Amino acid sequence: MNVPKHSANTDGKAQYYLDTGASSHFIEEIGALHDYIPFEVPRSITAAESGTIQALGSGTLKFATYVNGKETNGEILNVYYVPNIRHRLISVGKLFAQGWEPRLSRNGFALYDTHERLIARAA
Repeated sequence: MNVPKHSANTDGKAQYYLDTGASSHFIEEIGALHDYIPFEVPRSITAAESGTIQALGSGTLKFATYVNGKETNGEILNVYYVPNIRHRLISVGKLFAQGWEPRLSRNGFALYDTHERLIARAA
């Protein structure tokens, strides 16, 4: 499977990869995290392709999506800042643990909040 080396689409929007095996959410851009708190000691993370990488802190990822032509906002908590990660990863397991309802089907992916409101969709 070919994947792009950069995390932004040609339209400038960030691109994220859903990962059923990731232990946490990971992002390489510190400026995208609100309420960023550096770790006192970096946390080592075992990556599938690149051995061990370091998470330097965590924060909240605020995002806006369009669902049925209407802007919808959301926040994903405890997103790790990992400067050397190649792709932005969203952990499906952490989404469940944080109260989200991720749904994967033949038709694509949908993310619902705790009120059963559709927040994001990808085909």
